[in-house]
Amino acid sequence: MSNSSLTICILTYNRYEHLKRLLRYYQDSEYFFDLIILDSSSVKSVDKELSFLLDKTGASLKYFPEDTFFAEKLSKGLSYVDTEYAVLCADDDFLIPQGLNKAVKFLKNHKDFSSAHGIYCSHSSEISNGVKWGVNYPFSRSNKNPDALKRFKKFFPGNYSSYPFYAVHQTKTLKAIWKKTNDHVSDWGWVEIFPSSMSIILGKSKKLLVLYSSREINTHNAFDKKRMDTMFEDSKNDIAILGLTDLFKEMGFEKHLAKKLISNQLNIYKDLTSKKDVFQSSVILYIRFPKLFFSRLVSEFLKFYVFIMERKKISKIHNLLLSYKISTEQIIESRKSY
Repeated sequence: MSNSSLTICILTYNRYEHLKRLLRYYQDSEYFFDLIILDSSSVKSVDKELSFLLDKTGASLKYFPEDTFFAEKLSKGLSYVDTEYAVLCADDDFLIPQGLNKAVKFLKNHKDFSSAHGIYCSHSSEISNGVKWGVNYPFSRSNKNPDALKRFKKFFPGNYSSYPFYAVHQTKTLKAIWKKTNDHVSDWGWVEIFPSSMSIILGKSKKLLVLYSSREINTHNAFDKKRMDTMFEDSKNDIAILGLTDLFKEMGFEKHLAKKLISNQLNIYKDLTSKKDVFQSSVILYIRFPKLFFSRLVSEFLKFYVFIMERKKISKIHNLLLSYKISTEQIIESRKSY
């Protein structure tokens, strides 16, 4: 069933119902990709249904100790990938096969791009009367500046919502990204920022006008201010900044300029994060930040496009969400434990 071009690396932890739901989606989607599952669950379990789905999809299940940190898990997990392209997928999300195919095709024809993805919608099966749908990252767009410093400045934190974390990459690039991430990141604060920054530094990022993914809405706030401060404490920031600075240096940029830029952008990000919940009223937010109002309009347009033009793809996911009745409590508890 594989076309030996793309591997989907599925990350899972204590969410076998989510995993089975995702595998069922790929079984029914006539996909042409390799599947590798990186499982660090506290209790490993393969029931009759999961065994059936592993057999039908040809997915390879790789186990890791429960205490394996995310970056290490990916760095080691990617060593099993031998296709030309690879992509990450959380067990509660869906990557759309047609979107993946277009991303791979684009990267094959544009070697100066390190990543490609498309439109992300969102789903939530936590509500009692069905499925709630939306559109993620309405301001997400391509990052095509030929200058790596300018691409980074545009991405972090100004356009962080369009990060290429779940975008398709060349496998050799993704392996290099996660090896370096594992060397320089030991906590959750930088675990998405660092690899996404590396991707942007190494090459341009393409946002395609195609339905690419549906992501589970996260209503659980895992990190309070105290935990955030710990994740971004100076010693951890210094190590991460050093890793990105060295990467810029390898690409011919002056080290001190790169370090200054990264530090400045991090301070902006932390400041924005600390003020995230200051304004409660949508009206006040729209008055103070008109861009948010425009973002809402763009989001509504994309929602119209997705649910009219891509209704068959959405319907397939919708039916799966209804058939696997995963409760709100299960979803929140799995995120807390992780």
